[in-house]
Amino acid sequence: MDELRAFYGNFGMFVRALAYIFANGPDGLRQTTEDAVLNANYIRNGLTGSFELPYSTPSMHEVVLAINYRTRTASRPWTLLSV
Repeated sequence: MDELRAFYGNFGMFVRALAYIFANGPDGLRQTTEDAVLNANYIRNGLTGSFELPYSTPSMHEVVLAINYRTRTASRPWTLLSV
């Protein structure tokens, strides 16, 4: 049998995602999604004073911050550790 090559695309990723869906079930996926949204907004609110966010809409499941949006309150990298 040959090795799995790029020709097969992201087949392994799809198998992993399907296994995750089957393992958690509908209720587990809903809880995981709600937790992801809650965590993203918690992190966003914690870093609001240190960064200017390029958008004003609430985060859905991830927060993207850019270092070039840093304000004067986060002038040194270690000041972010106190957030």
